[in-house]
Amino acid sequence: QDEVRVRCGSKRGVGCALVLGFGGGHVDELEGQASFYQSLGFDVISLTPCLGPAALAQRQRDRVVQELREALVEGAGLVVHACSNVGMGCWINIMSAWSACAEEPWRSLPDLSGCLKALVFDCAPFAPVVEDQGKAAEPGGAAGPRSGADQGHEMLVAVMLGCMAGLCRRHAPGIRPFVLAQDKGFAKVLRAAAVSGSTLLAPQWPEFGDYAKWEQLDCTLRFPLPRLFLYSARDQLFPPELIEAYIAHTARYNSHAPIFTERCERSPHCKLWDAERERCANAVTKMLRTIGVITP
Repeated sequence: QDEVRVRCGSKRGVGCALVLGFGGGHVDELEGQASFYQSLGFDVISLTPCLGPAALAQRQRDRVVQELREALVEGAGLVVHACSNVGMGCWINIMSAWSACAEEPWRSLPDLSGCLKALVFDCAPFAPVVEDQGKAAEPGGAAGPRSGADQGHEMLVAVMLGCMAGLCRRHAPGIRPFVLAQDKGFAKVLRAAAVSGSTLLAPQWPEFGDYAKWEQLDCTLRFPLPRLFLYSARDQLFPPELIEAYIAHTARYNSHAPIFTERCERSPHCKLWDAERERCANAVTKMLRTIGVITP
């Protein structure tokens, strides 16, 4: 689905929050984040990235550009809130096209470096390989037997689980795919499906997040971009060790960027704003106040 939802803030020009949902989710599941930003006075654009068909994906992108154009007036700043790798992959694609400004409709937007104020990583990223104290870390190595797995297949497994969970919530609430994923036999079937069914698909889809491209774009911004990592100790898909390794990697490749972190305790993947909303809201508010986007 290509739905884009827009909430108007209390004042024009205060700022805009772009909330990008996770793979297999629905825009309904971004209600917690969207209502929070609106309560601060932001205009809010929320969506779950449409991955296809191509015509629907293009229609959604055009609508996002239109809404950004209308919201980013009178010096309003932009806060991006990206959920999981699909949300972040969507932002990387937007940021790449916006930075290039090579064609319409991107030329009609204000300068990205001038309006981008902050980025929130919500249960992200699943970074393929990061350096930790000079050593290469395999994805998920601290969380289980995945050291030999292909990063693209592992990303696809995470998205498959998210899709299954979304379907079960709507049609079979008694089935819990995240619990089933702890069973070695079920996990083996999922990985076999990823390997045999999508050998070329998973590693090549930019929707999963091209972090080499993101890091290049990040370092070209005129001002170091503040960012907050919201993650959970209970996340079985993107374990906390993986997020923390990427936080350390970020401090190395972009040492001037302000980094904020909040490790929640009870939330499964992409359920932070359901299980620990106050903690998340306080963390985002603290960052935005610290960098001067909002006033106390």
